[in-house]
Amino acid sequence: MTHSFSWKGITMDVLCTFFAGRKLWNGYLSDKLQDAGTSNPYAVWGPNSGPASQFGSGVHFWNGAGSRATYPALVTNSVDKWHIAQSMFVEDASFFRMKNIRLGYMLPEKWTMPAKLKSVRFYGMLDNVFILSRATVPDPEAVGYDGYSSGNDYPIPKKVTLGVDVIF
Repeated sequence: MTHSFSWKGITMDVLCTFFAGRKLWNGYLSDKLQDAGTSNPYAVWGPNSGPASQFGSGVHFWNGAGSRATYPALVTNSVDKWHIAQSMFVEDASFFRMKNIRLGYMLPEKWTMPAKLKSVRFYGMLDNVFILSRATVPDPEAVGYDGYSSGNDYPIPKKVTLGVDVIF
């Protein structure tokens, strides 16, 4: 979606992108929760850490009948249960991103003509302003064609550009 506005020499262009109904497989989360077949399911996080230090203090694992939990129990298994397709790793990857805002100001001719200039325009651009998404990965737009997200991707960086267009 693009929108353009202008008023008395001021221009503003906005570019937004979105994707609805997309799903992703959060491979980062499934890899972190696998126990790698060890006898100690906490070993994959290191000797002095655990799931809570990796995912925050609000993480709850199932520990018996009647438990209210965010994740199933961490257990040693020989069939790699975490990598069997579980819906807990499927996330809504729909997003709305404000991709670009460009703001400009064209000096009036009465100011440019004495300097023998046809036009002078000052502008500023912001790229990748914000993204709205329910996904827990850094950037749902960076998901592969197969819907897999390793979670190790960097989000698209924000960028600020300032400039002047001078036409002689």
